This record gives sequence, structure tokens and C-alpha cells, in this order.
Amino acid sequence: MQDMASMTIEQSVNSRNKLPEAWQGKEIKKYDFFCSGRLSYAQTRVLDKINREVAEFLAGKLGKLFNCQVEMQAQAPKAIDLAELEERLQDDGVFAAFTTTSAQKIALLEMDSGFALYMVDRFLGGNGETKCEGRPLTELESQIVSEGIETILSQYALGWAKTAVFAPKMLKTWSGQAPEELPAGSDAAVISDFRIKLNGLEGGIRFYLLLPSCQSLISRATPQKNAAEIAAGKAEERNRVMRAIEEVELPLSAVLGKGKISLADLMEISEGDIIRLEAKPSEEAELWAGGRAEFLAKPMTIAGRMAMCILEELNHEGV
Repeated sequence: MQDMASMTIEQSVNSRNKLPEAWQGKEIKKYDFFCSGRLSYAQTRVLDKINREVAEFLAGKLGKLFNCQVEMQAQAPKAIDLAELEERLQDDGVFAAFTTTSAQKIALLEMDSGFALYMVDRFLGGNGETKCEGRPLTELESQIVSEGIETILSQYALGWAKTAVFAPKMLKTWSGQAPEELPAGSDAAVISDFRIKLNGLEGGIRFYLLLPSCQSLISRATPQKNAAEIAAGKAEERNRVMRAIEEVELPLSAVLGKGKISLADLMEISEGDIIRLEAKPSEEAELWAGGRAEFLAKPMTIAGRMAMCILEELNHEGV
């Protein structure tokens, strides 16, 4: 009975440690954790912060371009596998491929065709009240939309400014459906979805950071990568404290020399008595501020008044 129980436990352990048949023989890649369709908590948190800033930047920019109130909401970022990516790219829309850095890391932008046509109408001087049903764009409309996409990419880059080097450059645009063949090696993506409302029109813009091309960019989406922002915050706090205390006045005193005297002699001291100090006339004096010696100084007179010339700042390291 005991041997049987041991065999059952051993078989259970081997079963848990065995790779699924679909995975056997496959090379494990650094970004395989994306295959589960999930991002780490830290990455989700940082990407969500980036997207919220992008939504704020874009809403403000589009509001100025179209002279209207623009509402933009960032959806929660998530990772999708190749099958879902290809399915999403089957929808009719306007697509653009762009690089995120000079290292040619490829990403895609998708825009609802209705919003793209609204953009064309407003850029051509229309009032935007025309109902823009989704349809492929003409060559002229595509050129106009390309200019709008350049503006959108610049605002998207602003959201990444505190996290990573992000210098997008548009490569090509498509109208209708995205190209059947994605950049070589793409097998997953991180999607950032933005919903837009303006003048009764609802639309969306989506960014797809293709993997493994953009893997190094996604890897920067960790709280540690915001060290520059944290350091800037600490510097500002330090400056705020300094501004608050810089007007505080401290008592200042100069110690010309030191000596010792008995209590009996102290009680006998009267006017005209001379007290001998250990210091020589040529030695520097200590200048005290805030209860401790801060400088060595040389006594002097200016306009008939006693003054101190600072010679050296005292080192208080380890104190």
C-alpha cells in the first residue's frame, strides 16, 4: 500500500513537471510570458500611467485642432497573442506602421475609418457634422490622414518621455485592412486602446507594440525606470524645504580662544582682571552657527567694527 502511494506521488510530480506536448521541442524565448495574454502587475501599472498621460495629451491636442471638446479614455493595456492580433487587424480601418526608435523597432497604429474621415473633413474646413461612414480612403484623404497620424504619434511619444527613448517615425499607411504579412518574426503584441468622443462621434485609436521587436521597450515599463522622475521629485522637495528655511536666522558667535578656570577663581573675578587663553594671537578663531563650529576665521576690523574673514569650512562628515 505504501509503495502504491509512493508511485502515485511520483507520477503526480512527473506529470506536473512535464511540458505540454504543444510546447515540447520549442525554443523558450525571453518574452514567452506574454503568451498567457497577461502583463506583469508592474508593467500594467506603468503602461497604464503612460496611456493616461497620452490620453490627456491627445485630447488637448485634438481639441485645439478641431476646436471642440474631446473626450479620450485609455483602456487597460494588455498583451495579445498572434491569433488575436491577426483577428483584430481584419477590421476595416486606417493603419500605419512606424518605428519607435532609431533601432527600427516596429509598431502599428490602427484608427477607426469613421474617425479618420471626420479628421479629413475638419482638416479640409468642414464642420464635422457630416456622418462619416466607414469606407476605404482615397489617395488624397490618405495623405491628409497621414499628417494627422504624425500629430498623434508625437503626442504618444510624450507619454513615454519619462520611461524610455521614444522617437516614432512613420513608415507606411494603409486604408481598409492591414497588410496580411506582419513584420518578420512578430508573434505577439501589447495593445493600448484609446476611445474618443467628440461632436457626437465615437471612435478609437489603437497602438500595437509588436513582439519581439518592441520587447526592450516593454521591458523598460517598470517602476525602476521612473528613477529620473523620482529623483526630480526629491530634488523639488529638497528645494521646497530650502526655500522654507532660507529666511531662518541663526545666532552667530566667534570663539577667539579657550581656557580653563577653577570655580573658586571664577567667583573671585572682578572688573579689570585678565584671563589668559590657550590660543595664540596669530591663530584662527572658530565661527559658530546653530550651536556648532562651522568655519575657521580671522578677526579683522571694517569701518571700525569687528568682523571675521572666513578662511576654511570645517568638515563635519561622520558627525
